[in-house]
Amino acid sequence: MRIADLPIDVRGIIFDLDGTLFDSMPYWENLGEDYLRSRGKTPAPDIRAQFKRRTLEGSAAYMKEAYGLEEPVEEVISGIVAGIERPYRELIPLKPGVREMLDALDGNGIPMGIATATDYDLARAALERLGVWNRFGFLHTCGTVGSDKNDPRIFNLSRKRLGTPLSQTVVMEDSLHAIETAKRAGFPIIGVLDPAAEREREQIIRLSDATIASFVGLF
Repeated sequence: MRIADLPIDVRGIIFDLDGTLFDSMPYWENLGEDYLRSRGKTPAPDIRAQFKRRTLEGSAAYMKEAYGLEEPVEEVISGIVAGIERPYRELIPLKPGVREMLDALDGNGIPMGIATATDYDLARAALERLGVWNRFGFLHTCGTVGSDKNDPRIFNLSRKRLGTPLSQTVVMEDSLHAIETAKRAGFPIIGVLDPAAEREREQIIRLSDATIASFVGLF
């Protein structure tokens, strides 16, 4: 698929980060499990799914309640962030073709912003390290807007920042629950088929206006 082939006059794009622009999902897969094991807890089989659907703050609160963690939520958050900080500051790459896509969109005057569940400081550190921070008009995180991606607030605020019509503001996402939320809110969707969401692949294809498995050759 090429952007020019979309049945949408794209005026603005809201990007997710993890699993969309960033090839970061392998770093996240065991994070909740590793933290719980470090506290002597045995993770349930659904811990990855529970972690994926929530903000960092929400995941910490969930683990504290579900697993009877004694430390305050703030300490759980700090422990999780400590486990993921080095990858964001040093290791996580852009997916192949992302840099070229951003250059092309920027050259065509398409405004872009980010809506992510990742911690603001870590997301910004990675974007700056990768040299693409200045491509985006804003970085909205679930933590800074006060809601997760089961609520359309982060997408609606992002569109207002872009100043583009709803029907021409594309959300580019890899997570099924976020795609469902943005779709209900009326956004056109480009679903990103990341290996970490293989089990939801068919649902993502069904809900999205278009899907991509790679950013290479989008322009």
